[in-house]
Amino acid sequence: MRPLGRPSIRTRSGFVAAGIALTLGIAGCTGADEQTQPADPEATTSAEAAPASEEATDEPSEEPTDPWVTSAPEETPEQDPAALLDEAPMIDGWEDVVGLEVPVSTEHGPQQQDGALWTGYEHSAEGAVLAAHYVFAAQGNVPGYAEQWIPEGEKRDDVLAHEQEDPVPVPDMVIAGFRNVTYTDDQAVVDIATHMPETEERPELSYTRIKLIWDGEKWQLDPTPQAGSPNQQIGNLDGFVGWDRIPE
Repeated sequence: MRPLGRPSIRTRSGFVAAGIALTLGIAGCTGADEQTQPADPEATTSAEAAPASEEATDEPSEEPTDPWVTSAPEETPEQDPAALLDEAPMIDGWEDVVGLEVPVSTEHGPQQQDGALWTGYEHSAEGAVLAAHYVFAAQGNVPGYAEQWIPEGEKRDDVLAHEQEDPVPVPDMVIAGFRNVTYTDDQAVVDIATHMPETEERPELSYTRIKLIWDGEKWQLDPTPQAGSPNQQIGNLDGFVGWDRIPE
C-alpha cells in the first residue's frame, strides 16, 4: 500500500475532506489548522500583550512543497471571460479510472485509451476540463500516467516512483462538478468538486485545484511545486457546473 505521506491527488482529497489530521512528510495542510483562537479579553492584560515591534517582525514560515498537488492559478489580466467553460461539455458517458468514474467524450477526449491510461484531449476549454477530471482520478493510481502527463523533472520522478504501488481507495467518492477558473491557449486551471457521504467530521463536498499547461501537442500537468494543499471543503456547488451525479 502507498504510504500515507504520498497519496494520490484523489486519495489525498479524500483524506483532507474527511478532516483527518495527517503529518505529511512532503505536504502542508490548507492552513486552517494554523489559525489561532481569539484571545479571551478578560485574560489579556497590557503586560501580556506582545510589543508591536515583535509583531511587525514576524515572518510566515515557509511551507514544504507538495509534488502531488498543482499550483494555484496565476494572474491572467488578459483572460477573456467568454473563453471560460460555464456549462458541462457534451460527453458520451462516464468510465472507470481505478474506482472513480470520469467523463469521456468522442469530440473532446480522450482519443486514446489503453486500459486506465488515457491521452488525447482536445486543445480547447472543453478538452482541458475533461483532462483535469482524468488527472484528478489517475495521478498516482495509473502506471504510465507520469510519463505521459508530467514534464520531465522532480514531480514526474516522485509520482513515477509510486505508480507501481496499489492505489489507496476512497470509498463512495463521486465527481460532483467543476469550475473553470482560467483558460488560455497555454494553460487551464480547473477546480474538481467531489462528493462523499456526510459525517459529523466533514461536509459532503470539497474541491481540488488542477492546473494544466499546453506543451504544443497535448495537455500536461503543470510541474511547478505548490506549498500546501489546494483541497477545500465547501457547503454547496455554488459557482460550479454540476454533473448531477450526487446520490440521493
